[in-house]
Amino acid sequence: MTKFAVILVIALMPALAVAQTYHIDWYVIGSGGGHSQSASYQLDGTIGQPIVGHSSSPSYQIDAGFWTGVVTGPSGCIYVIGDANNSNTFTGLDVTYSVRY
Repeated sequence: MTKFAVILVIALMPALAVAQTYHIDWYVIGSGGGHSQSASYQLDGTIGQPIVGHSSSPSYQIDAGFWTGVVTGPSGCIYVIGDANNSNTFTGLDVTYSVRY
């Protein structure tokens, strides 16, 4: 009976794994940043993102970075990617800001 119980438990384990729901919280590990706003503008930024920048092909485009793609409402949003370390490439030492208008 013990072998049967072990085989039954092993057989049901994949079904338990598939039945799980998942949730990925939106976190970033950065050197700094924060939220600023005035009556007309809102600015959110993170310093030290490991992967940022724009890539594209004739059919697709992607903007990588923690704040890229954040839609906060019906108003427009401009993303400004900085080159804080003057390396002419976008690295984890650079800055990305989103400006909402």
